[in-house]
Amino acid sequence: MTDTSLLIVDDDRRILTAFRMVFEGNYTVITAEKGSDSLRLLCEKAPDVVILDIGLPDMSGIDLLARIKGLAPETVVIVMTAAEETEMVNRARELGAVDYLVKPIDARTLKTVVQNAVQKKKMSL
Repeated sequence: MTDTSLLIVDDDRRILTAFRMVFEGNYTVITAEKGSDSLRLLCEKAPDVVILDIGLPDMSGIDLLARIKGLAPETVVIVMTAAEETEMVNRARELGAVDYLVKPIDARTLKTVVQNAVQKKKMSL
């Protein structure tokens, strides 16, 4: 396992389980089902990369993205959405998201996007 950590934020436990299976062994994987939990984990664990679902039950993913970047601007954030909405994607990029994924997401694409995000993080150090 590397020292690189991922925080995956999604209210769908099946997605959290699937993503954990994809990344465990290569990264330290932390998961949260709510935005409020993700903010606590962000402060406690300082993950390198956050994979953030835009549709959360307790707060807007866009608002959460802004809060993440405000608390930890060096954290690399990838957003996920169920539908490609140009306005939302543009807003996420304006707030500092490095990439976005549209569900359903295949494992190969997911791994590539995360590897690119990890490289971006390493280059910024």
